[in-house]
Amino acid sequence: VMSPSSGGVANMTNHPNRIEVKTYQDDGYSGGNFQRPGFLEMLEDARHGLILFFWYNKKRDFAMNELLEWMEYIEDNRQQTKVRHKLKDIIVIVLFATLANVDDWVEMEYFAHYHEEYLKKYIELKNGIIISVV
Repeated sequence: VMSPSSGGVANMTNHPNRIEVKTYQDDGYSGGNFQRPGFLEMLEDARHGLILFFWYNKKRDFAMNELLEWMEYIEDNRQQTKVRHKLKDIIVIVLFATLANVDDWVEMEYFAHYHEEYLKKYIELKNGIIISVV
């Protein structure tokens, strides 16, 4: 998730030992505006598999917090007695993994395990990482 004005992604170039860093900036745009040029360019790069991982400027942490607060309004219609993982936890893992070009449930589980400490900055993961059943 990019902040309104800055953030970055890293992608692999043709050289396997080199990582290229690209910064997407949207100075002057609101973080709630999803038609920002830099944001749209980042999405297009993600669609083409060019993004290995991403980060955002910590000074702009409010953008992530705003997104997480918005997720609290998503209605969870699951039978609560059978629920082990918060819907918010599932959505955040899927969002982050998808932005990292992960495309199936098993890879999402691996992604979540690998980035568990980072994810815990934003989500509770009270019952651990969600295990994919294939």
